[in-house]
Amino acid sequence: MPSLRNLQHERFAQRVGHGEAPLEAFTAVGITTKHPAKAAAQLKWRLTKRISEISGDLREAAKHAIIDRGAVLAGLWSIATDGRKSDSARLRAYELCGKAVGVFEPAEHTEYIAVAQLLVSGDLSALTDEQLDQLHRLISQLGGAKREPRALGAAEAGAGAVVVDVEPEPAA
Repeated sequence: MPSLRNLQHERFAQRVGHGEAPLEAFTAVGITTKHPAKAAAQLKWRLTKRISEISGDLREAAKHAIIDRGAVLAGLWSIATDGRKSDSARLRAYELCGKAVGVFEPAEHTEYIAVAQLLVSGDLSALTDEQLDQLHRLISQLGGAKREPRALGAAEAGAGAVVVDVEPEPAA
């Protein structure tokens, strides 16, 4: 439906369609009468079709305005991998994808990457003492386990001796 010919009525319909109370819309558009509440209700009833159209347009626009993370990342990834796009557009898309998945985390988070890669492989025997300490800190930060005693290997402890590394638990 096209705009109403009466400009005051169109503004009234726009305001009511956007959620404003009819009486407030009635007075805001400059219509004066002896009984504004009654006149606003009557005008709203007469302009129901136009008001419904306006509010329906808003609902439709709101559906399209909803953005979800997956859709944005999919769009960015398609730009990043599209050879027809400019290099700067592709590079920016890669950067935004990287930020979204945490590639550019601060340095304090990156110290755990080597340990995490070993955890994924399941082989902890290759971890150094420093990496084991990093793993312990990471687990502690995640609300994890208390440190278990660990037996040092013969190469670490010296010829034939078995040493158990036990740290006292902090007082609660």
